[in-house]
Amino acid sequence: MGHFYPSLWWPVRAVSTTEQFDRCSIGVSPEGDPDTAFCGQMGAVYLFADSLSLEQANSLFCLGPAYQSYFVHDSGSNLPDGYKKHLFDGRLSSVLVMAYCPKNCHGQLCLNSPSKVPSAYFVQVPHAVMKEGVEVITTHSIHNSLQSVGGIQILLPLFSQLDLPCEDGTAMDGDMW
Repeated sequence: MGHFYPSLWWPVRAVSTTEQFDRCSIGVSPEGDPDTAFCGQMGAVYLFADSLSLEQANSLFCLGPAYQSYFVHDSGSNLPDGYKKHLFDGRLSSVLVMAYCPKNCHGQLCLNSPSKVPSAYFVQVPHAVMKEGVEVITTHSIHNSLQSVGGIQILLPLFSQLDLPCEDGTAMDGDMW
């Protein structure tokens, strides 16, 4: 399994094994050395039991960083049908070993939640703990963002001040053209 090191060395290889894993290291060395750990924002992380075809890899790239699902239904994407057929035909979801998505994180705990638990690969359910310095990428709706600053009733007084005169006595024109 590959590990991310600050030198950007990433050994990627196809491994066939019958040995079960008791832990998985993503973004840190197996020893957990904080000097080699990835620090930053974490998006979705997927591990597949089989290598991806060129078409699958390209389609996966075209999904973009906001995709946070398990390749079961194509309703979460707006890709053309040519791309969807490589992602949602059941092959990727059947070889999905683990999937960590920001929407399934609580604090520093990342829950693995593909449609089936891959007990053939792990001794126990493969939930993960994010190390210090790693934050999940979160997005919020406009409604939630407005509510976090006090709602629209807090912003309305600010809008009424948009046409106030500047300090030099001239009024700002609302037209930008």
